[in-house]
Amino acid sequence: MLRMCLENRGYRVEVIHRGNCGLPWQCRSEVKYIAYVQDLLLGYFVGRRARALIRGSGNHVVATISSGPMGWYPLPKGTLKIHVYHGTSVGVAETSRERISRLGYLKMKYWDGMLFERLCGRNNIRLVVSNQVQEEVKRVFGFDTNLIWLPLDTEMFHAYEDRDTWRRRWDVPQDRPIGIFVGNSMPYKGLHTLAQLAEKIPHVFWIVVLRGNVPAKLAGLTNVKLLNDVPHVELPSIYACADFALIPYRIGPFSYALAEALACGVPVIASPFRTSPFFLREEPLCRLLVSDQNDIPAFEDAIAAVISNPGLFRQAAVNLRPALEELVGLSCWRERLCRFTGLSGYPSITE
Repeated sequence: MLRMCLENRGYRVEVIHRGNCGLPWQCRSEVKYIAYVQDLLLGYFVGRRARALIRGSGNHVVATISSGPMGWYPLPKGTLKIHVYHGTSVGVAETSRERISRLGYLKMKYWDGMLFERLCGRNNIRLVVSNQVQEEVKRVFGFDTNLIWLPLDTEMFHAYEDRDTWRRRWDVPQDRPIGIFVGNSMPYKGLHTLAQLAEKIPHVFWIVVLRGNVPAKLAGLTNVKLLNDVPHVELPSIYACADFALIPYRIGPFSYALAEALACGVPVIASPFRTSPFFLREEPLCRLLVSDQNDIPAFEDAIAAVISNPGLFRQAAVNLRPALEELVGLSCWRERLCRFTGLSGYPSITE
């Protein structure tokens, strides 16, 4: 989306990544400590490639845009540097402290976060993708930032009226409440929570849209329909089948699944990762915010509330759409990006 936005404004965009920055190895090592060194060197090779492009252009590159730990490498003076924070390793380490080793915690918090991610933001234009990330970057690094959110095509994601038609299209029950989960099998996404709920509430049918591996436990449940690697354009019609969306994430800077579901008029039941408290802060949707990823009884209560009064919660989700369009709609996102970066029309840009 970023590349398309910039190219539409006349920029030439060069994307530097693992595959074209000159890395001397093809795959990340499975040996933990070697992988740590490779992660550090990836930032070096990406930065070196960016510097070479800038010098090769006669210093006519307008800007570099980086994210994660990729923006620390020193570049020629006079180049506009923009760094996008999707979160911080410090925040992830603090949230995951009980689930990772002490060495992993120290490496993530101080090496990845306080050293390299902090360096990425120094003397740069700093952008963030949610208000919670903005607060976290200020707390952890002391940086002021510009909030741009992330873009969502709200023309694609909208409420569909004829639910029965879409349930027939996706071959799911017409006469049962349906929940939807969209994401991947990373541990923090909460698929273990979904599996427990599917077992405890057998009358609810689940559509689980996954990228990547499918957990064996979910594959064996009769009230779960698994859809793997679904094309993005198909997602709105799948949301149209659902009575509610489940997002039991432990961490996450911004949930596209949450924004997509609400844009489609589907109420969301979520644990309080970074963006869910912001979107679910008003009645009655605030009743669907569960305090902890592992609080199964609270998730059961929230599901029961939606099933008992589906019209109330669906209308509340529909009513959020104007605010959602203002925050993540494409035109508003483009306007903020240009306003905060000054990128309103130049001959070339390196990303």
